[in-house]
Amino acid sequence: MFSCFMHDCLTHLSNLSASMQRPSLTVAEVQTSLIATQAVLNTRTAPRHDLSLARVNSTKDKLIDTFCSSMATRFSDFSSGVLHASKLVDIMSWPDADKCEDCGDAYVECLIKHFGPLLASSGAHLDLIPDQWTFLKNSLYQQHPNMDQLTWPEINQRLGGQCPDFLQLVHVLLCIPASTADCERGFNLMKQVKSDWRSGLRPDTLSGLSSPDIEHFDPDSAIHLWHQASIRERRTDFMEREAKKRTTQLEDEQETSEKEDDDSEED
Repeated sequence: MFSCFMHDCLTHLSNLSASMQRPSLTVAEVQTSLIATQAVLNTRTAPRHDLSLARVNSTKDKLIDTFCSSMATRFSDFSSGVLHASKLVDIMSWPDADKCEDCGDAYVECLIKHFGPLLASSGAHLDLIPDQWTFLKNSLYQQHPNMDQLTWPEINQRLGGQCPDFLQLVHVLLCIPASTADCERGFNLMKQVKSDWRSGLRPDTLSGLSSPDIEHFDPDSAIHLWHQASIRERRTDFMEREAKKRTTQLEDEQETSEKEDDDSEED
């Protein structure tokens, strides 16, 4: 029974880890996934009325408390500051229409204070962002009672001309990577390319091998080199010849069967 309990808990933690490695994951979605996983783990607490398994149930509760406290400690930065304010871009976390009057205002103020120099350098008007947030929020609540189906590309298409400065702040938040998974994949790829036998590669050569420019790459010279460098003749049309041979065999078999049928009918 305890093994099944551990399997369930580790499955939820594994799903959380896999979701955090998605390249398109945003910081706001990380907070949502953490809260959801903690809620699921808390539902695994043992019932208090089962006294026959008091020791096992106590161990389960301690384990779940350890999991949740470790997650809270590991991701403590999400509980306050800029990371917590980035929850603004998670439309699923917005409150109902009757509670939306002041929602997100403190988040916007915190984000403007942190990203103000960056936004100002790109030409955004910081003084207009709070008013644009209020306009965008009320417009969405009035026009879309079901907020769960909204996406930021759709909002940008509809209200981009009326709220350009606030949407520029949203673009910044959506570009923040939520994990270092892509960086770790890059280092793993670098280790595969720059091995002990190729330790003398220059940085520009290593960069070119790790991420070649396929869009502007002309493979003709490489194909000619591959075709001419072989000692024996390359059979470039091998698959076509095999396909043609199989087609010819099928046709011959069909003709033979038709002749046999005609001969049997004459007899």
